[in-house]
Amino acid sequence: MSWIREFLEFSASLSILDKDDPSFVKQALDHASIDSKEKQLGFARMFNKYRAFTPELLNDIENEQLLNKAEISDLQTSFRLADLTQSDFSVVKAIKESFDVRTPEAIRSIAKHSEQDWIAFVKDKHHAGEIKLPFHLADAALEQKIPEDEMFAKTLSRQLSDAFPTAAWSGGLERALDNCGGNALQHGETIKSFLDVHQNFEFMTTPVDEFLENGIHPDFRNHTKDDSFRIELKAIQRVMKLSPTFESTDVLLADKLHSAQQIYRIGKSEFVRRYADKPGFTKVSAESAWNKAADTHAATVTILAELNSHDERSLPMALKTGSDAVSNFPNWKNLFQAGDYCECEHCRSVLSPAAYFADLLMFLRDRKAKNPASTVKDVLFDRRADLGFLELNCDNALTPLPYIDVVCEVLEGVVADGENDTELTGLISIPADPDTARTAVETALTAVGISLGAGFSLSQVNPSDPDRWVVHGEDITCLLKKKASPNFFVEILRNTKASAAELRSYPQYVNPKAYEKLREAKYPSS
Repeated sequence: MSWIREFLEFSASLSILDKDDPSFVKQALDHASIDSKEKQLGFARMFNKYRAFTPELLNDIENEQLLNKAEISDLQTSFRLADLTQSDFSVVKAIKESFDVRTPEAIRSIAKHSEQDWIAFVKDKHHAGEIKLPFHLADAALEQKIPEDEMFAKTLSRQLSDAFPTAAWSGGLERALDNCGGNALQHGETIKSFLDVHQNFEFMTTPVDEFLENGIHPDFRNHTKDDSFRIELKAIQRVMKLSPTFESTDVLLADKLHSAQQIYRIGKSEFVRRYADKPGFTKVSAESAWNKAADTHAATVTILAELNSHDERSLPMALKTGSDAVSNFPNWKNLFQAGDYCECEHCRSVLSPAAYFADLLMFLRDRKAKNPASTVKDVLFDRRADLGFLELNCDNALTPLPYIDVVCEVLEGVVADGENDTELTGLISIPADPDTARTAVETALTAVGISLGAGFSLSQVNPSDPDRWVVHGEDITCLLKKKASPNFFVEILRNTKASAAELRSYPQYVNPKAYEKLREAKYPSS
């Protein structure tokens, strides 16, 4: 078998020959300042055995004590860069020297550079004759009608971003903060510092809660108690898994899109139309982001359905088992309870007309109108504000009434234009205390002849608007709102509060102001 050993020795010696076109191994050894022929030959012999810088090769080098740690680290860096860039040693050398990359751990940092940085780097080095461009990119550059060096730079940027998505995202955040951007993030500066300190945190793979509890640096301990910081990290993580660049993530978060479900509900064509031309997106990447969101949403629904099928509530009593250990273990049931399981009428279930109506409104909410500042739901509510105050209950869902009554109610509302609202003299604000607020509202409504019945609820339409409240009573529903005067006004909201027989005999809601205006009109309304 001596001839085999001689052949392997000969093959190794060829790898380290000094010639006009030296091998990658030879150039990597020279660049690592490994000049000893004995060391070069020994490494070449071991490398030829594995044909790559594998853990097994590293183990053999360490066992033989062939190279010191600095030399091993430099060689690892060269081979890792070659794998990432799919380039020859001229590119590897230029990157190592230009960005001072001498250890495998330092490679991550170069992913922070922008695509424009890489274009400038490649063009500069190529024009200086310091690097060779991969020949296989020529056809792609021709197809996209861009120079080969620019094509190679874009490829480098993409390959490094794919390999180190969190570092690439962090670089985008740094550039945005330097240019007073990143406004979608409440904790931009803190997240930048967090990522700089925690190099082992990866948005794609690291569980946020577990890391904040067990892996965080002592300087950031206080942030683990900040729920808004934790929530923002999770939102970034969810969106990054759909569209990993900082620019695209920033755009989506600025639009309050922070989950696969929200993106999926927009619909593919609408999402692509809305975001294809936004920063960080192309038509292809927008389609890809939506497809990932659809896959994630489908997988989540499937998993939840599977978990629900194992819920103990769906089993006969004889098959139910109890265990404190199991009940205390975090799972779908004790985190979110029974989900869809309930003992209720169909009209109150997730399959009811009310649920369908709510789902339809959510669908319209996720679609922009011609004026992108508004959604389709906003346009609908501008025309039919009463739809926003429909009670999602069985009476509204199932009680039949003459269709002409609905038509008349809408037309009466347009003609009267709020003139049927009643001023609540003395009620100029809603007290902060719930009991005091209920008493004040009940007193004001009783004074104008409106009885709410035994039980009623009072809720604010929008937390940021103190001048709009809804009163839900057994016999009536009202909207309290401010107009020109300091006093509140009350508008009767149209919800079904009568039986089908009563509604067949007489309309529940008639707006007298509409008919007064029509009687006084000297000409038809236009």
